[in-house]
Amino acid sequence: PNINLFGLHCATTNDCFAAGASGNIFRLTGGGYETSGLLISSAFDMSDPSPAQLIGWDESVSSCSPACAIKFNIKAAATAVELAGTPWSLPFTLATGTIINPSYNGNQYMQYQVQLNGDGASTPVLQEVRINYK
Repeated sequence: PNINLFGLHCATTNDCFAAGASGNIFRLTGGGYETSGLLISSAFDMSDPSPAQLIGWDESVSSCSPACAIKFNIKAAATAVELAGTPWSLPFTLATGTIINPSYNGNQYMQYQVQLNGDGASTPVLQEVRINYK
């Protein structure tokens, strides 16, 4: 149902009360930004069993506290069907420009997973991902 709200008081940025019609009082908690989010790329075909060499990305974490980070996992397989059943690696890297472990070479398909960790007041922004391969 729709309820008209007549007033709002916030004790903190994440704890507010709203006064509504018929004497209703609502407590609103949380607010801010999510502290964690997950992005999974589509599987991509490297055209042949190419050696994946380097992973890099452009990010913006400048307005985020030191608690903010972007973490990558990758997986690779010979076929798209195999890739779907392949488990994710351990957290792959925290640094852009990292050399990819040669154990991923010899696979034609690759996929990445990105975890964005924020501080609740802001969130990191992933702008572009690059995986270099021969």
